[in-house]
Amino acid sequence: MSSFPENLADRFRRFKQRHFLPNAEQYEELATYGQNPEAMIISCSDSRVDPETIFSAMPGEMFVVRNVANLVPPYETGGKFHGVSSAIEFAVLNLRVKNLIIMATRAAAASKPRSTRTPRSRPTPTSFPNGCRCSTTPA
Repeated sequence: MSSFPENLADRFRRFKQRHFLPNAEQYEELATYGQNPEAMIISCSDSRVDPETIFSAMPGEMFVVRNVANLVPPYETGGKFHGVSSAIEFAVLNLRVKNLIIMATRAAAASKPRSTRTPRSRPTPTSFPNGCRCSTTPA
């Protein structure tokens, strides 16, 4: 069994020193009083498209759900469980978010057959925030 990747451990230590410790009071408030985000974002899992980074969000400012192809299943009452549906319900009823944003990619790789995908390139943000679209070339 392999150990935890050292580069990620280094990044965690860097986060703790540069971000967590200087903002310990804010993190303590979030732990004590909970989160109060104004927006929920449903985004794809594409590692090149990070809502928190794109919107320069601080902890507690956005409630984010990410999945392949930013899918939102249809509403149903048949007792089946949907992670996205339960997250939306929690965000609306408990967190009382004011905005629900579906952050799409123009060329989502997950929705295309592998044979039609183009070579990798950098993601390029396009129009924000109306429609909150983010353009990226598929992986």
